[in-house]
Amino acid sequence: MTVFEHLGRLLIVDCGVLFPTHDEPGVDLILPDLRHVEGRLDDVEALVVTHAHEDHIGAIPHLLKLRADIPIVGSKFTLALVAEK
Repeated sequence: MTVFEHLGRLLIVDCGVLFPTHDEPGVDLILPDLRHVEGRLDDVEALVVTHAHEDHIGAIPHLLKLRADIPIVGSKFTLALVAEK
């Protein structure tokens, strides 16, 4: 997840999960830390999703639990896979 800020507005690019390595037993997924945008959800203009791999879309449901009406921009195929989450 990358967050750009311009004139007080935020643009989020991708919101995915990482998969643990063998050195992290018992860890199923690694989620982005959403705390830095939690207090500024009203400033989020949109979420741009570059493609539909889990490391780019896997944490979107967690973000949308915080604010369900964030506009999501991406290709038709990518948005269809995001909608299934």
